[in-house]
Amino acid sequence: MATTLTPIESAKYNAFVNDLTSDANAARPVSAGGTGGTSAATGRTALGVDASVVYSAKSSGYTAVAADNNAFHRCTATLTVALTAAATLAAGWHLLVFADGGDVTIDPNASETINGATTTIVPNGNMAIVICDGTNFSAAGIPSLWSLISNDAGAAIGPLLSLFRNSASPAAADVIGGISLDGRDSAGNKQTYATIEGSITDPTTTSEDGALLLRAVVAGALTTIININGAAVTVNGTLTVTG
Repeated sequence: MATTLTPIESAKYNAFVNDLTSDANAARPVSAGGTGGTSAATGRTALGVDASVVYSAKSSGYTAVAADNNAFHRCTATLTVALTAAATLAAGWHLLVFADGGDVTIDPNASETINGATTTIVPNGNMAIVICDGTNFSAAGIPSLWSLISNDAGAAIGPLLSLFRNSASPAAADVIGGISLDGRDSAGNKQTYATIEGSITDPTTTSEDGALLLRAVVAGALTTIININGAAVTVNGTLTVTG
């Protein structure tokens, strides 16, 4: 408690106050529960965390720079992405490139390589992530065309694609999975033109029944053309058989 006309002895607290001030203004180490930085950017660097993904649309050739780290570039035309020197970008730098209007050529700096080659191409409709190791680059494709390959020489089915509807209450008429075949209409809108669908006819254990539906758009409406089930094969429309 302070006493009237008695000097305040602050000197003995100076070291403690200075320590608090220093601690508040300096980077607190990660090992001490801090971020290791005095700003968001330096804190992310110390913690090894990327900044938020930045979207950018590109319609002509450009050079990817250090600031493009962790960016998503949608390329709307046939173009070339030139890469800044790997040493400048540094190990861990990465960029996601989406070819959405033409093939995109990735061209490293000078004699540097990507996947061991002087350039690589991201085909139209595909994506690739470009990663720098500080010396050269690698690219991992995210294709729009997928292949399931089995090297099994036996007679068992393979490869096998399973679409599992893990419902706790399966019921008749449940559509349990499908494949949608989509494209554009004349106005540029996304349109489903056909589907292959599986459905439950009877979920009763040991006596289950199912159906396979082939559907197509007719006058703008998705319509079941063929229904294959245990009782019959139903064709909606004219069935033409040749050969």
